[in-house]
Amino acid sequence: MKLVPDIRNWHRWWSVRLGMLSGACTAAATAYAAMQTIAPRLVEGVPQIMLTSLTVGAMGFGAAGFVARFIDQPNLPTSPPSPPASNDFHQGEP
Repeated sequence: MKLVPDIRNWHRWWSVRLGMLSGACTAAATAYAAMQTIAPRLVEGVPQIMLTSLTVGAMGFGAAGFVARFIDQPNLPTSPPSPPASNDFHQGEP
């Protein structure tokens, strides 16, 4: 496993984007299933295909995110290195 040279580009990585989509689908499917148990009258008009679509979407985005971790993205911009942290905090004290 190699570390990335610039963590500031995390929002541009396809693996992170697809992971977020997978998490959003999982959260929506879980909320839908919970509402079927807690208040079935609220979701009785929503078709079952919605839950199936969210579940398949979560699995698909998760698998695509896993594959995207192995694909290099060479066109990402590199940010300039940050200056070292100043250690001047205690210089004025005796």
